[in-house]
Amino acid sequence: MKEMLLLCDSKQMKSIDLVVPILNRQVKQNDCLLTVRKCFLVGQKVYDLVFIKESPLDDLALASRTVLIEHAGPKPRSTVCVSSQIGCKMGCSFCATGTMGLRGQLSAGEILEQLFHAKRFARSEAPVRNVVFMGMGEPLDNYENVIAAVKVMPEHAFGLALKNVTISTVGVMGRIRALGSEFPFAGPNLALSLHAPTQELRRPLVPSAKGLPLTELMREVDDYGELTGSKVMMEYILIADVNSSESCAHQLGELLANCRALVMLNVIPYNPTVSGEVNGYRPPTDAECRKFKFIVAEYRRRWDAPGNAGADGQAGAPVLCTVRWSTVPGQAQIAACGQLALQAPKVEAGDIEEAYLKKTLSAQKEDW
Repeated sequence: MKEMLLLCDSKQMKSIDLVVPILNRQVKQNDCLLTVRKCFLVGQKVYDLVFIKESPLDDLALASRTVLIEHAGPKPRSTVCVSSQIGCKMGCSFCATGTMGLRGQLSAGEILEQLFHAKRFARSEAPVRNVVFMGMGEPLDNYENVIAAVKVMPEHAFGLALKNVTISTVGVMGRIRALGSEFPFAGPNLALSLHAPTQELRRPLVPSAKGLPLTELMREVDDYGELTGSKVMMEYILIADVNSSESCAHQLGELLANCRALVMLNVIPYNPTVSGEVNGYRPPTDAECRKFKFIVAEYRRRWDAPGNAGADGQAGAPVLCTVRWSTVPGQAQIAACGQLALQAPKVEAGDIEEAYLKKTLSAQKEDW
């Protein structure tokens, strides 16, 4: 796969001035500094943008990553995976970002600038249609800035319907309910990073679960469903021999069947990370993924979902379940789900541009 490197200096981008009036009108003025100054674009179909904040530091300590994913089909489109923080304090054992710790919060303006630049890089044939808060950081741990950014996204400069925006969270006490109250009718989608069917199994995978037991977390999900009538996506990183057993699948099916909110399970095969390797994690086989999904989908809802959920939300309907396969380019660029951390983009040995990449990064470190 051909590698590309684009270098952009936002100070030289006159077009960025177009977005400033909107930010000044909708977001606190001190959040509108747009301090991101460099951006690297690497890849093909899956683009990895690294934003470096203005800083006296000469390394990537204050950088965040954004991924632009192009989807093929009759109507090509692109999805932007944005970061809400620099690093993350949740410490999920399978996630590369968690190894960094929390280094800083991104302002609403900095979150929006990721979208602004991604829209510039997207091909006109595949415009940006979706935004997912699944990059670096825990969005609900930066609640005010994330909400402020989301409320601006329908503005003309971005032109996104809130139904095409998804906020992913491992759960922060009270914030899922707050999100439901913030957008009681037509708001963004909610994705819950569940990853385990029991509190005992979830705590070592998601250490922050210690402060928010699974029973309380699921109550918040049901309250969110009651407030919004919206479907909640349940994200489940499937790790071979950790949370992938038939027993786990049955426990998970039972848990989701008891949800009053309309939920849909999204099984995500584990993508290798350094933190995961330390714990001995490995990806499941395709057959294991399909079997896990099949078991969960055998369970039936026990309650009617609130709102106009249709047949999927009626008692007796099967639990909705799908498998999300990360793209090969995304894995190759260390930009697939769970792989975002601060490191130079991966370049295959022998690539003709490898020397140029190293030289450019070295020169820019001096410039920073």
